[in-house]
Amino acid sequence: MECLTMSWKISNQSLSQQSLLNNESIFSVGNGYLGVRGNFEEGYGEGMSSIRGTYINAFHDITEIAYGEKLYGFPETQQKLVNIIDAQTVEIYIGEEEEKFSLFHGEVLSYDRLLHLDKGYVERSVHWKSPKGKEVKLTFQRLVSFTCKELFIINVKVEPVNFKGKVKIKSTIDGDVSNYVASNDPRIGSSHGKLLKIKEVGLKQDCLYVLDETTVSKLEQERTEDEKSIEEAFTFHVEDVLQFTKWNVYTDTLRHKDGLVEKGIAFVNDAVEKEVSYWFQEQEKYVAA
Repeated sequence: MECLTMSWKISNQSLSQQSLLNNESIFSVGNGYLGVRGNFEEGYGEGMSSIRGTYINAFHDITEIAYGEKLYGFPETQQKLVNIIDAQTVEIYIGEEEEKFSLFHGEVLSYDRLLHLDKGYVERSVHWKSPKGKEVKLTFQRLVSFTCKELFIINVKVEPVNFKGKVKIKSTIDGDVSNYVASNDPRIGSSHGKLLKIKEVGLKQDCLYVLDETTVSKLEQERTEDEKSIEEAFTFHVEDVLQFTKWNVYTDTLRHKDGLVEKGIAFVNDAVEKEVSYWFQEQEKYVAA
């Protein structure tokens, strides 16, 4: 008799610089249309490297190819995948002193990051003590939907352990992004970092939108969320568990043609009509099918 046990989870507890860079790839989420690297919502410690990235399949710009010695028949241009609008940032501040949560100061009492292969989402669990002694348990869940290709959800749970009171959450989106460059790596190089420019930022039907355009190919990409500014702070008096959900929708001219803002708003409105648990249940059903 034989018994085979298989785990459908990838787990990691390392916070070293090199493992974090590797884990940004391992703990990424995607659905074939949209992909988001596994960066920390709150960022890393000062001076630490990160390849922060969000990508849409085939959303590209056109760049020149530099040769040390160019021969006949060599192509002059190439299509380069573009790092698009960054919606990952969620910062958490604890207490009246507004101590900022970071895994790189204070004391990490426990930490684990899980990729649920059988459920289709990534989860990060932290028990953290601030420099001034406040303890909090945090759970970050992120999902790129298989049933609504444009939807990226960040769900945050905050549970105070030894205090009750103020918790501030600051949500940010960044349309002024660049591709990763590395002058000492010939595979990547140091050119063609800036391929996207902000075309329009606005508020419509209680949804913030950012419209970006590539430099040469002139493809447009839009991101919509149900918040009212590029950077917005939410303050809560917390006595039990607080849940904060950031809903993000991405559209682009390759798939959605024109009217990107209106189509993005329609996707957001449809998504927020349902509980966040609905999207996690749908994700698990899709993976199990």
